[in-house]
Amino acid sequence: MPTPQAVLPHRAIGDFFSPASFWFPERLCESAWIEHAPFAYWLMEAHRPSLLVELGTYWGYSFFAFCQAVRDLGLPARCFAVDTWQGDDQAGRYGEEVFESVSAYNKAHYSAFAALMRVTFDGAAPSFADHSIDLLHIDGRHACEDVSHDFAVWLPKLSSRGIVVFHDVSERKPDFDVWRLWSELREKHPHFEFPHGHGLGILAVGEEISPRLRALFDADGILSLQIRQAYARLGSAVTDRIERLDVGRVLELKQADLAGHVVELARVKADLAGHVVELARVKADLADHVVELARVNADLATHKVELARVNADLVAHAAELARLQADLTVERSHSAKFAADLEAIKHSASWRITGPLRLAATAFGLLWRTLTSRRAKQRRRRSNESKRSED
Repeated sequence: MPTPQAVLPHRAIGDFFSPASFWFPERLCESAWIEHAPFAYWLMEAHRPSLLVELGTYWGYSFFAFCQAVRDLGLPARCFAVDTWQGDDQAGRYGEEVFESVSAYNKAHYSAFAALMRVTFDGAAPSFADHSIDLLHIDGRHACEDVSHDFAVWLPKLSSRGIVVFHDVSERKPDFDVWRLWSELREKHPHFEFPHGHGLGILAVGEEISPRLRALFDADGILSLQIRQAYARLGSAVTDRIERLDVGRVLELKQADLAGHVVELARVKADLAGHVVELARVKADLADHVVELARVNADLATHKVELARVNADLVAHAAELARLQADLTVERSHSAKFAADLEAIKHSASWRITGPLRLAATAFGLLWRTLTSRRAKQRRRRSNESKRSED
């Protein structure tokens, strides 16, 4: 049977945990706040705020962790996320895809009680009445002067139950000195601090502190160390699970990619088979074209021989034409000479003297042809009469 002293630490640390501490965040996205989700769930259950405001939301991991607790615990709370969703020189600049992602997720899961305010922190402050906010999460710019300014502007908005949560209270990087303000505030207000996950500070600025939170702020020594170690282990378990999920998603993507490559390989093989068939057809067509080309070349050779023969004939005909043209020229010369001689004869004295003789010769010739024709007709008539008498 264990002694009461041995049981007491286990009973005491159990006051700072509940089933909510072991929930797994539904909104998985880029965030430096990953390992604080288990405590955020317990804080929401222990504090039960009516109005929650977050300054600096980015992809929405911490805000939707709070919203998940509101929904699953059935809390009558309203939640507001304030951010320009444009980035800054510390977080870097980014495009509309971040706001669109956060807005779509909020609309799909928490729009009944949660809203996004796309405005500067100072610009959003007048929208909230003084003494109205029960839980304020400050996670904007991390320079001491910036976070001090944000705390000063929003402090009047906190209710008598007001709790402020600061992120990055353990960071010591250049321009990350939230720890300076945190060191000042924890000297003045009840608080609790987690060093893991870049550091998370919980500060009570209101006078009304619930018993469960009062017990957290009063924890010291071994008990406070156990609380920090336990939530650090729960936070690292969230990180480990997310990493396993990421590995699983990567594996799924690789498997899907591999399946896609298998399908693509099958398509490529089918295309290759089609190309092989097409190549065979092209080769057959090429063989036909080679045969046709040989035939055309043979015809061309024949036509060349025929063309040479025609050209030779054309040369011969051209030579013959030249010869005929030369003969024609000679004949024309002779004809011209004959015509000139004839004309000279016609104008000569002998031509005029022999004119009556030529006329007589012409008349005699005509008479002779007439007599000859009559004699021929008489012979044909006597021959026909002789043939009829014989018949």
